[in-house]
Amino acid sequence: MADRLEQAALVLFVWAAVFFICSVFLWVKFQVPVIVGDLSGRTARKSIAKMREENVNPDCRKLRMQAEAETECLRREVVILEDIMLIHTDEVI
Repeated sequence: MADRLEQAALVLFVWAAVFFICSVFLWVKFQVPVIVGDLSGRTARKSIAKMREENVNPDCRKLRMQAEAETECLRREVVILEDIMLIHTDEVI
């Protein structure tokens, strides 16, 4: 009787180890920590804190303003080029 209980315990311990390994694999594959972070709001809090830190930092603000100015300049150039292209496509030869 004791031998059967020992064998059953050994088999069940092996199955427990197999299921544990499977659960760890599935935990990593389905990215459970990312899902938990999204559902709990932890990732949103981190991204908001990062945005606030960037807004407080004057160097980042200065760089962002420069990038926006360059973008606006490029937009104006694109609009001018589009206008020129429209003028040339309307010409009749």
